Amino acid sequence: MNYGIFKSVNIECDRGKSRSQIDVNVHLEEKRKYFVGSMGAETNNQEVLGKIGCGMRNFGGRAECLSFEASGSGQNENHMTTDSFFVTKTMFKLTFQKPRLLASQQRMIMQITRREENKIKNSSYKEDIQSFNLSVVDENFIHKLSYICDLRMLHPTKRDDGTCPSPSILQEGSEPSLKSALSYEYIENSENKLIIPTHGTKKLINVELAGLGGNVQFLRTIFSCTHHVTLGVGILNIGLHCGFVSTLLNLVDRFKINTTKWLTNRRLQINDRLQIPGKLLHRGYHYGKIGVMDEKDYLNGDAMFVTGLSYTFPFGYTGLAGHLFLTAGNVQLIDVKQSIIDNFSKAIMYTMF
Repeated sequence: MNYGIFKSVNIECDRGKSRSQIDVNVHLEEKRKYFVGSMGAETNNQEVLGKIGCGMRNFGGRAECLSFEASGSGQNENHMTTDSFFVTKTMFKLTFQKPRLLASQQRMIMQITRREENKIKNSSYKEDIQSFNLSVVDENFIHKLSYICDLRMLHPTKRDDGTCPSPSILQEGSEPSLKSALSYEYIENSENKLIIPTHGTKKLINVELAGLGGNVQFLRTIFSCTHHVTLGVGILNIGLHCGFVSTLLNLVDRFKINTTKWLTNRRLQINDRLQIPGKLLHRGYHYGKIGVMDEKDYLNGDAMFVTGLSYTFPFGYTGLAGHLFLTAGNVQLIDVKQSIIDNFSKAIMYTMF
């Protein structure tokens, strides 16, 4: 039943014709091989996503699944205007899943993706990405090891007011980039509800190493943790989200390690840097509009953190709730000529509340 290919599974055991025999009858009803799914809409911290998909179950006879999904997402401003909602992403994705990889408890997921992202509101560019992703996930979906290969082309685009992109964005769009990377992700989630948990903890650790070919070489780590506990008539929420990214060449230089010939890239690209992920984590600021700027373009950062404390309480039985919150965070470009402590102190000094 966990394979998702059967509608019902019934097993009946009875005595056989003799005392040493048992009759076992297994009744299986398989789901339709072709299906239409993934139809609807969902939201995350940044945007609203609409999607539609179709696929085929058990086409290889070992619970394999092949699916195709088309999706689009949009985002709104912090204030209502005539153009407050705009399309941020369109994506087409082909996914192949195989449970019990090599007779183990692991699941293999292979995806081929084509997507276009619109960053004009923040950084005056659009991006075309063609991606191949191969992942192995454990049966509880806690550990995930992936190989990622992305061919990316950044197109500098005029802003909504007609002004041209900044020199930094024009430089980014001079040539395509190829990212070949290994990624490990750990997720532990004991939250009791998806929308407003009353108790539980969610932890996420992601480490990505790029440089297995291609022309980008970096190490990126992201850590986040949220905890919810019932306190009085409401719920106390505590959260921390932080990340760090650096080119491999800058890392080996900082730690006085002899560099090798294959470490040639000293500059991070804007699409590999970090952003504070979403309005709910840093209220009052638009997604991606924190940190260093070149003219009107935000350049994201090498180091990022945001932490918050909030209290959610109901207004009787009306179905409405109040929310008190305090958040603080920042995104900064790292100065390789300064120490790690100096860079961290600068990020704290310019923290935004």
